[in-house]
Amino acid sequence: MLFILGFRPGLSPLIFTQNYDLMTCGEIRWELNDYIDRELTPEEMHMVTTHLTACVICAEQLLLNRAQLIHIRRQLGRIQMPAHLEAEIFTTLSRAHR
Repeated sequence: MLFILGFRPGLSPLIFTQNYDLMTCGEIRWELNDYIDRELTPEEMHMVTTHLTACVICAEQLLLNRAQLIHIRRQLGRIQMPAHLEAEIFTTLSRAHR
């Protein structure tokens, strides 16, 4: 048995078999930040991508999450490591490789 998910303008409708393991919008939203950071398994990445292709609401949430993460990262900036700590790490690493 086949069924068709809704589609976005310009994209083909998605057709799945009855046994296809679809994720709900709630599950997708829970995974979006890990999706953005590519911390999901390849199977999970595929499932989220498939859902986002068909679901305008979740795709818009993805854009919002990305914008928020970019804003937060810009606000945080880069934290400088103290020079003595950097030298200590390099010394320890060079000793370990001898």
